[in-house]
Amino acid sequence: MKRIVFITLAIFVTVGLLSGCAQDNTEDVSRISELEAQVGSLEDSMSALESEKEELDSKLSVAESEIDSLTEENERLTDDLSEADSKNETLQTELEETASDFKKIRDVYCISFRERVLLSYDENRPDYKYWKLTLIQDDGSAIDIHSDYNISAFASSPDCSKFAFSNFEIEGTANGYWYDRETGKTTEISKEGLGTNYGPADFLWLDNRYFLFLSRFDHGTISQGGDVYVYDTENDTYRLLLKGGSMVEILSFEFSSYALYHLDTVFFRAVVFDKTANYTTQKSFTVSIEKLKEMIADGEAMTYDGEMLSSLD
Repeated sequence: MKRIVFITLAIFVTVGLLSGCAQDNTEDVSRISELEAQVGSLEDSMSALESEKEELDSKLSVAESEIDSLTEENERLTDDLSEADSKNETLQTELEETASDFKKIRDVYCISFRERVLLSYDENRPDYKYWKLTLIQDDGSAIDIHSDYNISAFASSPDCSKFAFSNFEIEGTANGYWYDRETGKTTEISKEGLGTNYGPADFLWLDNRYFLFLSRFDHGTISQGGDVYVYDTENDTYRLLLKGGSMVEILSFEFSSYALYHLDTVFFRAVVFDKTANYTTQKSFTVSIEKLKEMIADGEAMTYDGEMLSSLD
């Protein structure tokens, strides 16, 4: 009986032990599963972090490449700016060196596509304000044409082979000249037939042979013009072509200016003074170059009375 009780107790103890072990094993398995799940989650997180790291590395690489490119561009721009500064300094130096020459030039007459006539201050005459005309030719060479205390009313022939100009100045002298490029000669226009204190001014070429000029009074501010003369460069002679007509109610009639109009017509402007010399009337009219050349060929002269042209008897 004792043996049976002992066996029975042993069985119960064994069963109890086995039951406890089974319970512990189940708990371990559960914990292991939880750990495995946590490890899997960590591995997923690490994988995501690794992908994010790779993406950031890629972006960093692109950014570094852009920084390198911008750095190179900045260096290039810095070099270009340095080169531009250097060129600017050179140009500034050249401008400073030639500034005085620019200040000496009063006028530039463009006579053809590549040729110019410069009117500039003559430094060789520091004792007085002196000016000179210089022809700059197509090949860049320079020819001095004339020097004077004043130069005005410059005009060139259509083929640019001849130039006419004067030193006309109110309360001064009034001499006219013309220059021939073929001979290199400057000819002074005689004032013998113009009257006391009158001189040639305001030139206009009709062709390569003939030019018009006004006889202007050089001592007095009231006079605005005079009569129109034609000069023949082949014969070095001139004669009266257009004269202001006399009228009872006027003091004087003066041609004051003219200009080429539509390449075949000359537009004339005149001033009419009344008896008091205080009131003036502006008059204007046109004459074709063909008509002027006919008058020149026929030795004819015309008068203008403010209304119409008529033959000068």
